[in-house]
Amino acid sequence: MKRFRLKKLNNEGAALILAMVVVMFITILTSLLLYVTGINYEMKTADYRTKVSFYGAETPLEELRVQLALDTSEASKKAYKEMLNEYTKSSTADGRADVFAEKFYDNIEKTWEARGITDVDDATQWKTAIGNILSNPEYDVYIEGVDSQDSSKAYHIAIQPYDVFTGVQGTTLKREESRGRMLLLRIKVYYTEDDFLSIVVTDYAMEVPEIDWSAGAAAVDDTRNDVHFEGYAKYLNWEKQ
Repeated sequence: MKRFRLKKLNNEGAALILAMVVVMFITILTSLLLYVTGINYEMKTADYRTKVSFYGAETPLEELRVQLALDTSEASKKAYKEMLNEYTKSSTADGRADVFAEKFYDNIEKTWEARGITDVDDATQWKTAIGNILSNPEYDVYIEGVDSQDSSKAYHIAIQPYDVFTGVQGTTLKREESRGRMLLLRIKVYYTEDDFLSIVVTDYAMEVPEIDWSAGAAAVDDTRNDVHFEGYAKYLNWEKQ
């Protein structure tokens, strides 16, 4: 009778194959992890550069807002003094408040007239006036659609011209008496940083300060430290494009 002998399988090399499979798996996993990390780094870098570009675009807008806050302060002081001379001409608090607001608007307009704004729809006058306020040599103040941007500068402040045919409002000064404020409309900034472009357009609102004009009330001294005129000059219809 023949005897059957079981032959042992030759397992030589199996461990090597297994090791190669594990190494290959780890290599693929590591490559994938590095790829994802690289993509994430690029996204964060792009996000950082976008934010730097965005905050850069806000710089001239904020400088202009500070000037408008100063304008609001000066206009309020003049209106306040003028109102005190006519205090008894109005018999009600609302009447005095209306007169004060009217004088506030008048003084804001006089401030811009002194800067050369005799026609609020004249883009050329606005280009000169805004250019004198934003006098940083890095700023290029120009009339959009009329002038060309100065490519040597990173900041471009665009004055929006009034379109007489379509009636689209450009950069101008406008009273909004129903809401107690004077508006400076349509200021646009282009800013480029490391090939990242940010475009921000905004209006400004210069609000009439709140003063208690009721009979017997202590008149508010607009030079007091607790009157923060910076809060009366605000962004309005702010938009990032």
